[in-house]
Amino acid sequence: MTARDDERSARLYDDGLQRLREGRFDEALEIAAELEAAAYSGAFELRALVLAAQGDKEEAVACLQEGLTKAPDVWTLWQLHGNLSSDLGHFDEARASYERGLRCPDAHRDSLVLNQAILDQRQEDHHRSLERLDRIEDPELWAQVASTRLTSLLELEHLAMLRRVGEAFLARLGRG
Repeated sequence: MTARDDERSARLYDDGLQRLREGRFDEALEIAAELEAAAYSGAFELRALVLAAQGDKEEAVACLQEGLTKAPDVWTLWQLHGNLSSDLGHFDEARASYERGLRCPDAHRDSLVLNQAILDQRQEDHHRSLERLDRIEDPELWAQVASTRLTSLLELEHLAMLRRVGEAFLARLGRG
């Protein structure tokens, strides 16, 4: 695939995501098929996202498993596989997916760690969730990190810390 093909596929992928957001699922699936024919790994993400939006998370996971056999070093496939597995209550599978994603070249470590922290919350391990959140440095994830931290602090009934984090969160939003 040439750089030009990659750019075209990336634009097509973005178009597919837009159609997904608009609820135009059949069109998004057509784009996913076109991307798969072009050997673009985003085809599996797009198809899985459509299937999940249509309520078929089991089929979405199966789609991602297929994609992972063809593109095992794409961290976003592992992350989405982990997210959907977690949604289905398959926590061990989700944890293994996030761990495998962290070993991919160019993995967005902080995004995967954030999802591990959310998985910890789902398993009611709030201390571990907070420990993971402390390791996240990406400023783009601050809102998700703060809301995840607030949830764990609330569950642990750390009210003084909850208040401090909540106030900092609101101040950052310009509402404090």
